[in-house]
Amino acid sequence: MIAASGFRARDLTSQLLAFARCRLASPRVVDIVERIRAARPFLERVLGERVVLDVRAPETRLDVLIDPAQ
Repeated sequence: MIAASGFRARDLTSQLLAFARCRLASPRVVDIVERIRAARPFLERVLGERVVLDVRAPETRLDVLIDPAQ
């Protein structure tokens, strides 16, 4: 859990720095389903108990070309 939190903090810091610097995109192939699943716990905490988050994602990989920092 500590390592996962550290990775999330690293990614968030990277996103904030990319936004602040308006840097060029660095796209790469990413499994968007995994990104969605990884973001779910964070979104549930932010939204609170009064909001139900219903995530419907395929069971298989769904690769997309994106800049993960954005």
